[in-house]
Amino acid sequence: MELLLAHVLKMARMKLYLNFDRVLKEPELENLRALVMRRAEREPLQHIVGSTSFCGFEFQVNRNVLIPRPETELLAERAWKFLEGRESATALDFGTGSGCLAITIALKSPTATVHAVDVSEAALAVARENSLRLGAGERVVFHSGDGFSAVPGDLKFDVLVSNPPYIASAEIPTLEPEVRDFDPMLALDGGADGLDFYRRLAREAGRG
Repeated sequence: MELLLAHVLKMARMKLYLNFDRVLKEPELENLRALVMRRAEREPLQHIVGSTSFCGFEFQVNRNVLIPRPETELLAERAWKFLEGRESATALDFGTGSGCLAITIALKSPTATVHAVDVSEAALAVARENSLRLGAGERVVFHSGDGFSAVPGDLKFDVLVSNPPYIASAEIPTLEPEVRDFDPMLALDGGADGLDFYRRLAREAGRG
C-alpha cells in the first residue's frame, strides 16, 4: 500500500512518513482506489507502478518483459566482479528482456562493452529505453534475433550471463497469477522439463 501511495503522490516512499498527516485530495484518493483494485486482481505491483529496483537502479517494466527477480542480482554481481580490473572486456546477456543484467553490468564495469540479445522486439524496446534512461550509452549493444545467430560471429566474450526460461510447460498453469498471467510466456516456458534453453545454450555457446 505504501508503494502505491508513494506512486500516486509522486514522492519517495520514505517521504510518506514526513507527510503522515496529509489528507488526500479526492482525485488522489480515486487514483489510489483504482490501483488497489488492480493489485487485488493480482496484477503485479511492478506493472502498476511501471518500474522495479534492480541492484540499486530503477528499471521500467511491462507485460513485454519478465519482472527482474531479486536472485538475478546475484548473477549480475558475480559478472561485474569477474570483470573488475580488466582494461577492456566484452560480455553477452542472452535473452536480455528488460536489459537489467546487461545494463547493470555496463554501469558497474566502466571498461566493458555488453552485448544483449533477445528474440522479442517488444522486449528490446523496453531494454533500449532503460539503457538510455540509465545512461549506459553505447556500451550496451542490442541485437534482435533468435540465439547466437543474432550476434556477429567474430565476437568473443569474457563472460556470458542469462536468466533463461526454466519452468516446465506443464507447471505453468500452477504458477501464481502475477507470474502466469502477466509475465511473457517466452520468458517462462522452458519446454517439457524446463531445460530446453540450457541445452541450446550449451550446444551453441562454444561454437568458434
